[in-house]
Amino acid sequence: MFPVLIVYGGFAAATDGVGKAWVSSLAPAQVQGRAQGLFQGLTGGGVLVAGIWAGLAWGDAGRVPLLVSGAAGLLLAVGLVVAGRRLGAATRPGAAPPAQ
Repeated sequence: MFPVLIVYGGFAAATDGVGKAWVSSLAPAQVQGRAQGLFQGLTGGGVLVAGIWAGLAWGDAGRVPLLVSGAAGLLLAVGLVVAGRRLGAATRPGAAPPAQ
């Protein structure tokens, strides 16, 4: 158990500073505290949701979380492909602007 805790803590120590540095490079000085708080709050919320989702997948057979995650991933992938094609068509020289 202790080696796993050391590896997990090492991972957190190696990656937490990167996000904070990224946010501090994006936010102006007068809103640094608010930006860091928002970033950490959203990150913590995401970890909470992921933990709950993993717990649901671990229990019973885990079919429902697997199907919902797969469907959400598929919709996201299709949406990214469609958006990428629209963006690519709009940025090609001589291309007509996309219809709205």
